[in-house]
Amino acid sequence: MIIHNVEQGTPEWFRLRMGVPTASRFGEVYTATGKASASAENYMYSLLAEIVSNEPGESFSNAATEWGHEMEPIAVSAYEMLEGRSMEVIGFVTNDEGTIGCSPDRMNLEIKCPSLKTHLKYLVDGKCPPKYIPQVQGCMFVCEQDHWDFMSYHPDARPLIVRVERDDDYITELSKHLNQFIGKLNDAKASILGEGNEKI
Repeated sequence: MIIHNVEQGTPEWFRLRMGVPTASRFGEVYTATGKASASAENYMYSLLAEIVSNEPGESFSNAATEWGHEMEPIAVSAYEMLEGRSMEVIGFVTNDEGTIGCSPDRMNLEIKCPSLKTHLKYLVDGKCPPKYIPQVQGCMFVCEQDHWDFMSYHPDARPLIVRVERDDDYITELSKHLNQFIGKLNDAKASILGEGNEKI
């Protein structure tokens, strides 16, 4: 594991992530239900475009993502108060080979700030939503951790905080699918740029 001390959202952070599969999109390689994702090829070509252009892909932003960015520091403060501990700020983390990475909200913590309707559903369900399992387990995989907390936050309701334990069986399969994905990405890169280029 390598921790890169950069601020998230900066040009340096985008540069480190360029062409690298990251935990927030591991679900596009291997789903929460334990299947190869139908989105893998599209994701691969998005990363290949970054490699070929030597430019980070366009970042997606809408009202929901802006709301999430605005609420995240408030959510962190609420988590720290409820749990009685300070959380470590992390920029970007990769495995030793630099082939996969993640940008944790905090070490051992994934925060989502959805709409109130969605947050209330998460509260009633009382567990990490399945669609975030690849991301949460992926963060544990990259960061070499045995647990990760999932937090859903909305200012109009109590927060949901759930401890997610490392699932080694899931991570083993995730790792296999990521290795296959990276192999295909490297093959595609070689076919476009030639065999002499350094692989990711």
